[in-house]
Amino acid sequence: NYDGEITVWCVDDAGNESVSEKVRVRMDTTKPQVDTGKAEPAVWTKENVVVSGIVSDAEVNGAVSNVKTVMYKYNNGEDKVATFDGSKYTIEIPKQDYKGDVSVWCIDNAGNISAIKNTAVKMDVTAPANVEIKYTESLPSKFINMITFGFYSIDKPLTVTISATDNLALDEIKYTVSGVKG
Repeated sequence: NYDGEITVWCVDDAGNESVSEKVRVRMDTTKPQVDTGKAEPAVWTKENVVVSGIVSDAEVNGAVSNVKTVMYKYNNGEDKVATFDGSKYTIEIPKQDYKGDVSVWCIDNAGNISAIKNTAVKMDVTAPANVEIKYTESLPSKFINMITFGFYSIDKPLTVTISATDNLALDEIKYTVSGVKG
């Protein structure tokens, strides 16, 4: 990096000199910095997620060009421009099914590009599906017994298996049992 003046003049073969001119030169070859952002919320959510963080551009030998733009990308989408106030960036990811990274980088006024930093995001807006209940007891005979005599009795334990699928994050399966006397 360099920030200073250069004086320029010409001399011809006869020794004639032109008037000197001063030119201010500012060179910035230092990449700006972007931190690994923070996602809010940082856990699974069905709402929008906000990723925010800090960017900076260091001064070296009196030269600094400052961060011009903060960019981001997620879900193999296109590069987008983040909201940026000069030092802090904010990115709002609309609610959707997505588990992955939001990649963030910044560009300073000299065109230097920072390293890419990633922040994990976990959103799931689709309810679990394919709920399945399996019984180990022979239900047809018990059902006929219930229709015929009005009751359903079990003389051995009844095992019920419940399963479901979710495209991203199945946390738990909940159930209730009614009419059970203990």
